[in-house]
Amino acid sequence: MTRPVFSATQAAAFTMAEVLKYAGPAGAERIDPWRPDLAPIDQGALAFDLRVDPAQGQFRTIQAAVDEAVRQDSSGTGPVRIAIAAGHYDELVYVPATARPIALYGLGATPHQTVVRANIDAGMSGAAYSARFAGQFARSPDSVRRIFAEIAARDSLGTINAAVMRVYGDGFVAHNLTVENSYNEDRISANESATPPAVNARGQFARGQHQAVAVIVAGADKVRFERLRLLGDQDTLYLKTDLPVRSVRSYWRDCYIEGDIDFIFGGGTAFFDRCEICSKGARTEMAFVTAPSTHLLTPYGFVFDSCKFTHDGSENALKSVFSLGRQWFEGARCTPYGDSKIEGYRCDFGPVSQFTAPKGTISAQTLFSVGKVAILNSRIGAHIAPEAPWFAWNGGRHMPDGRYDPADWAPRFRPVHYTARDFIANLAHWAQDQGVDLGVLRDSRAAQIPFVGEFGNRDV
Repeated sequence: MTRPVFSATQAAAFTMAEVLKYAGPAGAERIDPWRPDLAPIDQGALAFDLRVDPAQGQFRTIQAAVDEAVRQDSSGTGPVRIAIAAGHYDELVYVPATARPIALYGLGATPHQTVVRANIDAGMSGAAYSARFAGQFARSPDSVRRIFAEIAARDSLGTINAAVMRVYGDGFVAHNLTVENSYNEDRISANESATPPAVNARGQFARGQHQAVAVIVAGADKVRFERLRLLGDQDTLYLKTDLPVRSVRSYWRDCYIEGDIDFIFGGGTAFFDRCEICSKGARTEMAFVTAPSTHLLTPYGFVFDSCKFTHDGSENALKSVFSLGRQWFEGARCTPYGDSKIEGYRCDFGPVSQFTAPKGTISAQTLFSVGKVAILNSRIGAHIAPEAPWFAWNGGRHMPDGRYDPADWAPRFRPVHYTARDFIANLAHWAQDQGVDLGVLRDSRAAQIPFVGEFGNRDV
């Protein structure tokens, strides 16, 4: 099964009302209906509380306005609405958890006219991060400065901290904006022949992909993004859930999201409504739209309805080998799957995921990060491998004619799991040897829903 198609009955389980109604711990969610599509945003009818305009507004930066919204958290009710004048804002934006939701609205005629932009990647040091951005947060409230201090204290940022916009607050809204992580978009090509880790004048590595996030939704629930443009390359949008895992929901409508490697990824639940998802091939021969790490017992991961999957027209995109996704084996250091050529190799079930050859352990959190994606009623461009658009983690390449060219086995390998049945079958002998009881999974409602697949799509 290389291109699974849902039945009509299966597809009926992926309506917006169904996908967005669950909240709470994985496997023990409560019913909490949420239908953001029934409350359309009419920006022209809104009264704004704060205004960002470097020329004549209350605030010169978006973060300064967010800081003021945080200070007003205990006064008044309802969201704090921030209007942002058209222009380019070269800054980071942190939105902490608050009682009153914070909402950002770009005042330009289109999202192209109000741009939040920064150039950072996972390899940046905390010291470099602090040198560049400390001044921006010097007068921020404690809840904001704590976020900055924790990131700046790291030796290197890592993917989770390499984001232009960080959203922690439930109920957050962003409308009519562009958020761009410009890392690698303007690196100096003359550096390409240099010996790594040569960098250009802006601190960008000459080689490699380097995760660079535009937006991270960091455990926030009921967040809403409409008419947004997210620009980046690798890991553009990170939809992160909390630990222990719980369902956290986001809604995306009329958005444009671009990237190349795993550019929509994480364990959150997200519904993409009439969005354009653009795969870029200028930097890499292979591109993956999604890398979900949805927990096995969380009902839904990423659902795309009536979307367009497009490409940048690059030579690599026109080879028709790009992928709709690969299920992120989040946190994996060793794997119970496949046949290892490492002498004495062993991967046991344990409290943490770690590996020191030839032995390691895998945690429940990692093992159950299975990844879920449904694509319905959408247009799939010619850049996607037509016969086999889903890839194993570290698993090689599907060719345009459907042939599979597997990669060599590696300690993080995991095959594609289309359903819970695949998951259970692939682990049966190992689970028995390890004393891992998979019986509860067979009875879980979430395990009855297919993990990945399509319905009603059209290849163009």
